[in-house]
Amino acid sequence: MATLDDFVTIALTQRGDPYEFGAEATFGDRNPPEFDCSELVQWAAVRCEVTFVDGAQNQRDACLRAGTIIEVKQGVRTRGALLFRIDPGPGNDHVAISLGNGKTIEARGESFGVNEFRAAGRRWTHAGVIPGFQEEDDMTKDELLAALESPRGQKILTKAVTKAVNQEVTRVLRAAFAGHAPKPVDPETIRASQDWLFKTVAGIKTKVDRP
Repeated sequence: MATLDDFVTIALTQRGDPYEFGAEATFGDRNPPEFDCSELVQWAAVRCEVTFVDGAQNQRDACLRAGTIIEVKQGVRTRGALLFRIDPGPGNDHVAISLGNGKTIEARGESFGVNEFRAAGRRWTHAGVIPGFQEEDDMTKDELLAALESPRGQKILTKAVTKAVNQEVTRVLRAAFAGHAPKPVDPETIRASQDWLFKTVAGIKTKVDRP
């Protein structure tokens, strides 16, 4: 199953293409000649074997129905999230794909074509994630072990665990200097910490795989 990183990688192959409002790409075509904003999104998703609708507002509404709408600032930080500008009335809506680093890949308009642009300072109204992509931390036990055994994986894990330990030591020391014992950790907090650690470790594969 494809990930949002796969989705971004495919969209990036179209940098330099011209913009054409109403363009309809052939989904079997690896290199269509032109795009508008929502067609780039739909085409890249379908190339990942994820069915998605056309039209910026329709795409926003699909995320609403799926419960995958997120805050705009989170969308700017999420690789593969969609950034929407949905205006009242027809004809002026827009959608871009976040690169997660403050930039986008998008079919921005006739004067810009398909390229990377800064996300900051633009009038985004919504952000969302296309339903149907594999979560980045969905990995098998063998994949997780392989990631942990790599030098980079061990370095990332060591840094994450060190940070967690430092936070707990800081909590205990602050309590000691305040003249009272630290509060015992309740079972719910332990479970939440376990979930956090698993997500941290599971995210290693994505970081290891990226250049």
